[in-house]
Amino acid sequence: MRPIFDAGGGYLRGGSIELSTKIGQSIPNEQAAQLPRVRMEAARDNVLSHHPTAVERSLSSEYNCMGMAFAARRTWIDLAVLGIILRGDSYRRV
Repeated sequence: MRPIFDAGGGYLRGGSIELSTKIGQSIPNEQAAQLPRVRMEAARDNVLSHHPTAVERSLSSEYNCMGMAFAARRTWIDLAVLGIILRGDSYRRV
């Protein structure tokens, strides 16, 4: 598994959770360390300054959008594995 971010961007805690598609294909993932609260609040404030009608749902750096959608907000999943998930869980275009 290649690291997600790093080099000044932070985020790596190392490790992963056991995650697979319904046909048993492993889904690579990386559990990220929670960033300091002040850094997360600054990021939120920046987003809200550009999108004042946005509604905060959570303030966490432990997962990304793929981890939210496919891993119940527990881990980071690289966008590059989306095809594995879509095929392995039998998603189809409607």
